[in-house]
Amino acid sequence: METIWWNQITSARNFIEQIIYSLCSSKNVVLTLPYWVPWYKTFCSIIDTELCKRSPEYKLEFLYCPEQEPGKYLFDNYCQKDKRAHYRPIEPFSHFLAKNEDISLNHRYLWIKDIPEKRFPEWIKFVSEYKRASSCSASASFILEKKNGTLNRKEGKVFIQFDLSDWIDPYDCYTFCALAGSKINIPSCYRPYLAEVLSCVCGRDAEFCAACLKEWDTFLDNPVGVLQEIQNRERKETGTSFFLDPQKDSIYSKLWQAQLKQLFPVIEQYRLGFIQQHSEQLAEASDNQNTDAQSDMELRDLCKLYHNGTLKLPREEYTELDFFRKSRNSLAHLTPLPSKEVRHILNACQENENGFR
Repeated sequence: METIWWNQITSARNFIEQIIYSLCSSKNVVLTLPYWVPWYKTFCSIIDTELCKRSPEYKLEFLYCPEQEPGKYLFDNYCQKDKRAHYRPIEPFSHFLAKNEDISLNHRYLWIKDIPEKRFPEWIKFVSEYKRASSCSASASFILEKKNGTLNRKEGKVFIQFDLSDWIDPYDCYTFCALAGSKINIPSCYRPYLAEVLSCVCGRDAEFCAACLKEWDTFLDNPVGVLQEIQNRERKETGTSFFLDPQKDSIYSKLWQAQLKQLFPVIEQYRLGFIQQHSEQLAEASDNQNTDAQSDMELRDLCKLYHNGTLKLPREEYTELDFFRKSRNSLAHLTPLPSKEVRHILNACQENENGFR
C-alpha cells in the first residue's frame, strides 16, 4: 500500500518530485516531517532510487547527526588525507571544503537526520557558508531533516523548505483509502464510507488508514475498538506507535462527522425515491397535486400518514421507512449510528442502484 501512497496520490508524489528536482538543481533542502509521516523508510528509498537514476554521478547518504560540529565531521570523513594535509586552522572548514575540487564530498547528497533542535543552527550556518564559498564545478547538496519550525528569510536564500503538513490534507487520505480499498476487494458500497471514516479519525496518517483497511470488515462493526487494538498491537514502518486521540468523545465526534457526510445523502436519496414511488397515493392523501410540495415532506410526515391510515403500505415497507426516519433523526442529533444500521443503509443503497427510485 505504501507504493499507492507515494506513487499514485498526487500530493504525495509531487512532494517527492519537488524535493528531487531541488537536489538535482544543486539546491539544499530543509525537510520538515510531522509525527504522522506515512511509510518513512519507503519515502527515503524512493528518493534514493530516483536520485540514482537522474544524477548517477552523485550518491545519496543518510547520516544521523554526528556529535562533532558539521565542518569537522565532513572534513574528517569526506576529504581525502592528502587534501587534509593542506588545511590551515585559520580557515573555516566550510571554505576549505568548498574550494577543493577532488574530494568525495563534492559528489554527495547528504541527508542529515535526528538533528537536535539546539544544533540545527550549526548545520544551517555551515551549509550556508559552504554554498556561498563554493567555486567548484560540483558541490554537495544537503537535506536537513527536522520535526517542526520554519526558516527565517536569510536562511531561505540557501535552503528550500518542504513541510509535508503543507502538502497533505485529509482528502489525500480519502483518495488513498478509495484506491487501496479497490485493491483489497472491499465491496464498492462500503469504500466511500470507510474512506470518509478513516480520513476523519486517522487524520493524514495513510499508514494508519492502511492498517485499518486490512481489517475493514471488523472495523466496520467496531471502529473504535479496532483503532485502539491496532494502536496497541502494531507499529509504523519506523517502529513507532500510531497516534490515536485518547479522548473517545473526540473519536465518536469524528465518526459522526464522517457518517453525516456519507449516510445523510443516502437517507435523503431514499426519502426522495420513496416519495416518487408513492406520488399518486401521497397526492390523494394530502389532496395536493403539487410535486414540489410532496418532495418537501419529511420522513416523519410520511410515517404519520401511515399511522393515520391515509398512506397504505405493506408492513415491511413501513418498517424500512421508520428505520430511515430513526437513522436520520440520530444523525441530526449528533449521534453516530451503530454498525448494524450503517451496513443496512449502505447495503440498501447498493441493492437499489437507481437511488431508491
